[in-house]
Amino acid sequence: MKEIFRLALINMRTQPLLAALTVIGSAVSICLVMMVFIVRQASLADYGNEPNRSRTLYCCAQVFKRAKGGTESSWMGGRLVNEVFLPLKTPQAIAVFKGISKQEVALTGLESQEIYVRAANADYFRIFRFDLLAGQTFTPEECHEGSRLVILSESVAAHYFSHPAEAVGQEVSINEDSYVVKAVVRDVASIMKAAYAQAWIPCSVEEDFGRNGPYQVAMLGESEAGLAAIRDEVEQRLRVHNQTVLPDTLDLLGQPASQEDYFYRNSANRIPGLKNIRREFYIIYLVLLVIPALNIASMTRSRLRQREAEIGVRRAFGATRRAILVQTFMESMVQTLLAGLLGLGLCFLLLACFGGSITQGVLNQSMGPTFGFAWTLDLSILFQPAVWLWTLLFCLILNAISSLVPTWRASRCNIVESLK
Repeated sequence: MKEIFRLALINMRTQPLLAALTVIGSAVSICLVMMVFIVRQASLADYGNEPNRSRTLYCCAQVFKRAKGGTESSWMGGRLVNEVFLPLKTPQAIAVFKGISKQEVALTGLESQEIYVRAANADYFRIFRFDLLAGQTFTPEECHEGSRLVILSESVAAHYFSHPAEAVGQEVSINEDSYVVKAVVRDVASIMKAAYAQAWIPCSVEEDFGRNGPYQVAMLGESEAGLAAIRDEVEQRLRVHNQTVLPDTLDLLGQPASQEDYFYRNSANRIPGLKNIRREFYIIYLVLLVIPALNIASMTRSRLRQREAEIGVRRAFGATRRAILVQTFMESMVQTLLAGLLGLGLCFLLLACFGGSITQGVLNQSMGPTFGFAWTLDLSILFQPAVWLWTLLFCLILNAISSLVPTWRASRCNIVESLK
C-alpha cells in the first residue's frame, strides 16, 4: 500500500496538469454531492437538539371523515391529545407542543422585536435537548398551572440583557402579556423542525377538549424496535376514541410517523410523498457523481496513454494484466481520496459560510417553501461519523465510475504496441 501511494504521488508530479484537473474535478463533485447529503442528513439524523429522532414518533395532523360525506382537516385538537396520547403507557416521554408563531417580545424601555414562539410541556425538554446557559426548563407543575414563564434563546436574550444569567427572573412582554424569564438556552437551528423556536412558553392541554386545535405530539420509545408497540397502542386507543365521535371517523393519515415523514409533512390533509422525495435525492446524487466522472474518465484515459510505454515494460518483465489493473486502479483511488479530502474541506467551508442559503436551496427544492422562515443548519452535523463514511463511499463510487474502464483498457494493451 505504501508503494502504491508513492507511485501515485510520483505520477502526479510527472503529469501535474492532468493530475490537477482530475483532483479538482473530483473535489468539486465530492463537494457538491456532500453538501446535498449533509443537508439531507441534518434533517433526519440523530444529532444536535434532536438527538432521539430515530426512536421518536410524531403525530401532528388529523382528518375528520363525516358520515354524510366530506372531510375536515386540522392540526390535532385537545380532546384527541387528552383521550388518545396522554394516557399512553408505552412511550418513555410524551411531548405536547404547538407550532411556532410569530409574536412580539419587548422589555420596558427597549425596542421590541418579532420572534418565533412555541408552547411546549415539560416532556418536550426530555425528548429534545437544549443547552442551558442559565436557569432551568419548565416543570410539569408549571405547565399544568399555565404559569407565565418563558425560556429565551441566546440571541433574543442578548438583545435585552448583557449576560444570560441576568435575564433569569426578569419580566418581558410577549404580545403585551407579561412573562418571567425561566431560562436561557443556546440558539436552535431551524432545520430542527420540532425543537426550533426563539422562545418557549408552557403548554397546558388538560383543560382543552376542543375538536380542532394547534397541538403536535412527539413520543419517545426505548429503542427503534419499540416504536411498533407505540403505534399499536395509539391505534388501539384511536379505535376507542372513534367510538365516541360516531357516525364520523377520525383518521391520523398514517401517523404516528417517523422523523422523515414528520419533517416533510407541511399540510394537515396530505401525506408527504416520501418515495418521490427520496427518488429526487437519488437522482441528484447520481447526476452529481456520474457527469463529472465521465469527464474525469477521459482525463484518466489520457493520463494512462502517456504511461503506455511504462506499462509495456512492466508487462514485458512479467507483470500480469491483473497486477497492472489493480495498481493503476489503486493509484487512481489515491488521487480520488485526496480529492475527497479536498472536496470535503471545501464543503465544510461553504456550509460554514453559506450554510443557510445552501440548506434553503436544497430543502426548498424537495419540499417547497414552508413556515415563512429561512432554513438554517446546525453545523455540528459536519462532525458526525456518518459524514466521513459516506464521503469515503462516494469517493469509491466516483473512482469506480471514472477509472475502472480506462484502467481495464490500459491493463489489456498490447506489449509490442506499447513499446513502440
